[in-house]
Amino acid sequence: SDFLTNDLLSKTNMPKEKVETIYIGVDPEKFDNPSKKNILKKEYNLSEDTIIVGLIGRIDIGKGQDKFVEAIKIISDKIKDNKKIKFFIVGSAEKGAGEDYVVKLKNRAKDLGIDNQIIFTGFRKDIPEIMNSVDIAVFPSKDEAFGLVVIEAMASQKAVVGFRRGAFPEIIVDGETGIMTDYTEKALADGIYELIVSDDKRSRFAENAKKRVLEKFQLKDTIKKLLDIYK
Repeated sequence: SDFLTNDLLSKTNMPKEKVETIYIGVDPEKFDNPSKKNILKKEYNLSEDTIIVGLIGRIDIGKGQDKFVEAIKIISDKIKDNKKIKFFIVGSAEKGAGEDYVVKLKNRAKDLGIDNQIIFTGFRKDIPEIMNSVDIAVFPSKDEAFGLVVIEAMASQKAVVGFRRGAFPEIIVDGETGIMTDYTEKALADGIYELIVSDDKRSRFAENAKKRVLEKFQLKDTIKKLLDIYK
C-alpha cells in the first residue's frame, strides 16, 4: 500500500524512485459462490431475513474487535428488533495474551447485555463461504498495512465498513464501495447502522465493491506487475 510505502520512506534512506507500490490481489472466482450464501444462517439456525454483520480475521487488539463490541451496543440501543440482526466475530487468537483478549471481549459483551447478539465462531477454514454469508463486513483495525481480508469481502460482493486509517482509504471508496468512519466506536456504529437500515445502499455498495476488485485488486495483476519489475 502507499501507506506502507510512505512509512518506509519516512523511516529509512531508501530513494523514493526505488520504491513502487504493488497491491496484493485475490482470485475473484474463489469468492464468487452465491450457493454458499446462507451457510451461517443454516449453521446457527437464523431466519432468512436476518442481517449478518461480520468481523472476520485474527482476533487481536490491533484488529479492533473491542471497538466492534462497543459499536454493537450502540447499534442495539437504536434497533428494537435485535432478533433480525446477528453479529459475528470470526477468527481465533494467538495463545497467551490473545486468548485473554477473547475472554475480555466476551465478558465485555456480557456486561453490556449483548452477549446473546454476538456469535464467536472461533477459527474457520471456510472463509470464502463465510464471506458469502455476511451482509455487512466490518474492519475496525487501527492501522492496517494493507487489508487483504477487506479485498476478500469486496470480492464476495459485500458492503464494507472501516476506519479511515492505514491503507483502508486506498481500498474502500467512501460512499461508493462502503463507508469509512472516524476512529471512534460511535462513528463505527453509525456507519454500520447506516447500512443495516438501507437495503439499497448495501446492495449498491456491494456491487461497486466487486467491480473495484475486478478493476484494481486481482491476483493476476499483482503477479504481472511483480514479473515486470523482475524483468
